[in-house]
Amino acid sequence: MSKSEVAAEKMLFLFDLVLKYKSRYIKNNHTFNIKEGLSERQVKILISLALSEKNTVSEMAEEMNISKSTLSIILSKLIKKDFVIKEVPEDSDDKRKMYFKITDEGLKQIKELGDNAVDEFKKIYISFSAERKKDASEGINKLSVSVSASKNNFYNTIINSKYYKDFENSDEASKLAFKFFTFFMCFAEYYYSILKKERSREESENELSKKRFYIMHIIKYLGLNTVSELEEYTNLSGSSISITISRLVKSGFLYKEYPKEGDDGRRVFIRLTEKGLESIEKTKESIFSVLKMYFDGFSDVERENVIEAIEHLIKAFSVNPVCSDL
Repeated sequence: MSKSEVAAEKMLFLFDLVLKYKSRYIKNNHTFNIKEGLSERQVKILISLALSEKNTVSEMAEEMNISKSTLSIILSKLIKKDFVIKEVPEDSDDKRKMYFKITDEGLKQIKELGDNAVDEFKKIYISFSAERKKDASEGINKLSVSVSASKNNFYNTIINSKYYKDFENSDEASKLAFKFFTFFMCFAEYYYSILKKERSREESENELSKKRFYIMHIIKYLGLNTVSELEEYTNLSGSSISITISRLVKSGFLYKEYPKEGDDGRRVFIRLTEKGLESIEKTKESIFSVLKMYFDGFSDVERENVIEAIEHLIKAFSVNPVCSDL
């Protein structure tokens, strides 16, 4: 097994650990969930506009490694939500050159998302023993250094921003939470862009969307199998959950188990079919493949550091008593 494959395998395991730990330790938690109505990519663009001086389509497309046409479509959606505005500077000779700026409402959305991420991670971090805190700290800091060294433009924009410099004066848990959340955001964007390139239209139709996979993953690994439980955990609306479940039932990935006579008639359980279980494994294989490609871009030393970093994080999350059976 190559070093990239080792790193990918360990990262997949870490994703599962974080997901399980969150569900057991924090009742109503949204640390790594994206605010409903905003995709990871939309959040990333808002963050970039808030922190970077790069605010033209060309500059942002280069920084985020996405096409100008895709970026323009996303910016249009953000403008409709009143999170972004476009303007032509009065001193500009080229009136065709548009600049984009985040609005106060857009900044509010980003701040709320960031504050939630920091607060929830701090709850987890504070629960750790001194030894586990050390593992978490070493793991996140090593991961941060490795990702930065791999020349991830978006990650470096955030870490070198004034906002992060101000953050460095805060407590250790807050700084670690900020770095951890940023890494997840960067990888989510990378994952999305690679899958879009690698899949043909036919393959895409047979694969699970991010939201569908996420819900099925929660049902399988966390045992949350009612609409109310999924709504509370994911921070998605009940109607959004119900629509997604209906589509998954229609596609044969899920089925509904109705209460027996004498049970609460309002409580319907959502179960995975064999097709659903197979699809989860197939999607996880796709994620593994993308993770491997991601780590292929690292140097040998960076890959070694990433593996060591993930091992520290796995130790921090899996040793805790609430994860003793993982």
